[in-house]
Amino acid sequence: MENAVLNMGLTQLIKCPTRVTRSTSSIIDHLYTTRPELIAEVNVANYCLSDHFPVLFTRTLKTKQVKGCHEHIKYRYFKHFNEEKFREDLLVSEFNSIEQIKEPEKGLCMLYDI
Repeated sequence: MENAVLNMGLTQLIKCPTRVTRSTSSIIDHLYTTRPELIAEVNVANYCLSDHFPVLFTRTLKTKQVKGCHEHIKYRYFKHFNEEKFREDLLVSEFNSIEQIKEPEKGLCMLYDI
């Protein structure tokens, strides 16, 4: 998966642990972008709403329009998230096929389709 992320030109912006226990700490929440210069601030708050810390970021609003660049942001609504169904879907998904795609936009579209 890491190669697919790099091949699509994505940068992971979360650098500190988002889940901390007495014996371990890990980054389980990720924030990826192809344009890190558009993210003004990234913060991981050190209070728990669940079993991990919330990730916060501020996106800059004043940017030059890049020709051919998308004009909207996609996000997911997790109010009715079914973890068991999600795990089942991951088990049958073929993420390694994305690594064969050379064009970032096509790879991202394939990721969304999967």
